[in-house]
Amino acid sequence: MTDGQYLYTRLSTTTEDGSFTAQLVRIDPDGGEPEALCDLNQEWLKGGAGSRLILWDADQTYAAYDPATGERTTLYQAEDALFTSNLFGSTLAYLQDGVFHLLDVTTGEDKVLSGYQVSEEEKPCISILDADEDHLIFRLENSGSSTYSMLTADQPPQPWNLVYSAGGTDMPYARITPVGDDRYLVVAGQDSPQGSGLQEGPYAVTGAPQYRLMSQEDYWNGIVPK
Repeated sequence: MTDGQYLYTRLSTTTEDGSFTAQLVRIDPDGGEPEALCDLNQEWLKGGAGSRLILWDADQTYAAYDPATGERTTLYQAEDALFTSNLFGSTLAYLQDGVFHLLDVTTGEDKVLSGYQVSEEEKPCISILDADEDHLIFRLENSGSSTYSMLTADQPPQPWNLVYSAGGTDMPYARITPVGDDRYLVVAGQDSPQGSGLQEGPYAVTGAPQYRLMSQEDYWNGIVPK
């Protein structure tokens, strides 16, 4: 991550005696050694929001760390080990008691998307794909097939149809970044690999991503661009 002045990263070190340590470090791009900020256990740098860095622990805990003060604050701890949470910018999307939430990690505002109740049977099959402060996109896998839906506020889920085929597998569009005030750059497909047959060596030939500009409204509503 970067705040525009420094780079922040996890630095893992193994010594000659086999011991292992991990630290959150700050690097000045103009030169100098990495500056250790704090020790990390099973934690990784997940993102940034405001002036704080967001750390994710393997036990599904999200914490905010302030590099200026060294203060660490727990934002959310999952109720079980299922991967039913994810951070998208400053929005932490998570599933708790069968209901999706959108937590703004900057302000602490927690929105409940009450229009859909996830059953215990569905819970292991749910994946959160994308979210912002108002929307959440999730995938439900059932008997080898997948359905994609979008949730907002207290509305029931609506179908989300932005899916392309890559190597015989359905892949959802991937949001990259906003462009202006009303569009997104997204990955919306994949070129077919050039050549045929088995390739020598340990590498597989894959297609190049296809990018597209589309309106933000169409993206969240799953409207396939013309």
